[in-house]
Amino acid sequence: MDKSENRQNANSWHIGEVIRNLVKEKEITTDVLAAYLEISDEGLEEIYQSHSIDIKKLIKISELLNYNLFIYYLDNKIIGDLFENQMNVLDPQIKNLILNLETKNEELARLKILTEAQRKVIELYETKAYLHTDNQKK
Repeated sequence: MDKSENRQNANSWHIGEVIRNLVKEKEITTDVLAAYLEISDEGLEEIYQSHSIDIKKLIKISELLNYNLFIYYLDNKIIGDLFENQMNVLDPQIKNLILNLETKNEELARLKILTEAQRKVIELYETKAYLHTDNQKK
């Protein structure tokens, strides 16, 4: 397939058909592709029928086929939609991770202060014990 031709015909294809045709062209069996993607044959058929695809799967399929499937999205609004959909999923997870990190950092700072206070108390007890044993020797 000619990549420039693919870009010109961006509105006349869907990614599932493109993947199916490339898989046939490269003579990759359904079993091999499904196993590589860690999905069932039915899941693979869903990809073939789909007009869009998860970015992670698109990357894996591109790697297996040794073909940049993202070329189909270069001049198309779909790539923006794909990334936006992924960000809608990932953004709350990222915010949650940042909040967890801030909480852990606050807890770590509190524990450092507590540890330093305990170290000073231990130092005082050691000094007191030393003075006590020194006074008993005299």
